[in-house]
Amino acid sequence: MERLPVEICMKIFGLLDYCHLAVAQQEKAVTTILFTKERYSDIWVQEKIKKKKVLTASIQKLTSMEKAL
Repeated sequence: MERLPVEICMKIFGLLDYCHLAVAQQEKAVTTILFTKERYSDIWVQEKIKKKKVLTASIQKLTSMEKAL
């Protein structure tokens, strides 16, 4: 069995290394996107809850004012 020349082996390892780096960067990008979406969706939910509490308080205040009349 014949051995591959060193130059070809180095090119193959270089390509494998490059592919590994590209995959790692894509995984990091996907993780970042997922984390960002999760974080912003959590913030969005918290803002909606705050708005609902404010609206509920306003409705209760108006209801009590209406009853007082």
